[in-house]
Formats: sequence, structure tokens, C-alpha cells
Amino acid sequence: MKINDVLDEAKQILGTTEDTKLAAEMGTYLQRVTNWRNSKGEPDIYAIWRLAEITGRDVMEIMAIIEAEREKRPEVKAFFEKVLEAGTYKKVAISALAAGLLFSPFGLGGGDANASTSTEASNVYYVNLDPDSQKVVQTPCRY
Repeated sequence: MKINDVLDEAKQILGTTEDTKLAAEMGTYLQRVTNWRNSKGEPDIYAIWRLAEITGRDVMEIMAIIEAEREKRPEVKAFFEKVLEAGTYKKVAISALAAGLLFSPFGLGGGDANASTSTEASNVYYVNLDPDSQKVVQTPCRY
């Protein structure tokens, strides 16, 4: 999948065939969408979030799609392609969300604001591509 596929999917969901309407819905300019399509730029984080909202895709998936498409270094490109193939972005996003809910003073944990510095449990993972096996490996983040 490429960023153009995500943009086309968003247009289809919005019921339009025009990038102008997509740009307006995303709160950006037509020229930016055109630049993204022509590899002359990348969506900023706000645009990525808007695309995720429109398409129902995960923000991290869209970020991985962009990185897999634009990255010049073969090993990094292969990493993001493996992340997409394995669906690892879902696990990272869910883990990050869970950590935020558990350690947030407003989340499920109901703890105090300093709970985010706890080292008792880690629900956040580093995601790496093992160069030998070419498999995506998750390692708990210890902070």
C-alpha cells in the first residue's frame, strides 16, 4: 500500500473523486495533497491523524506506510514493510494506549499524575527488525 492508496480510500469514504474536497476535509490545501501524491512532501502529523479519522486506519499504520514508501535505505524500508506485513503497528499502538490509560490521572488506573514515572510494568515496546531472521521483534521498553 502507498500513501496514494490511503488518500484514494479517504476520498472514496468521503464520497468524492476530487482531491480539492479531500484537502478541505483534512484542513489543508490542494497543493499539499498534490505534493504528497507526487512524493514532493509528506503529510504532517495533523494530516496523518485526519487521514486515520477518515479511513478508520491506525495512525501508526499510516506512518509506517509513508516511511515504507519514502525511505531510501533498504534496511529501513524493509523494516517498515515487515511492520506493515506483520501488523506490529497495532500491538505498539494498543500497548501505548494501554500505558497511557493505566498511568494517566484520568485513565483506568486512577492514579496520581506521577504514576507515569513508574517502572513496575512496561506496556511499551521497541520494535526492531532482526537482521538475521528478517522478523519483527518486540522488546519491552524499560524506563
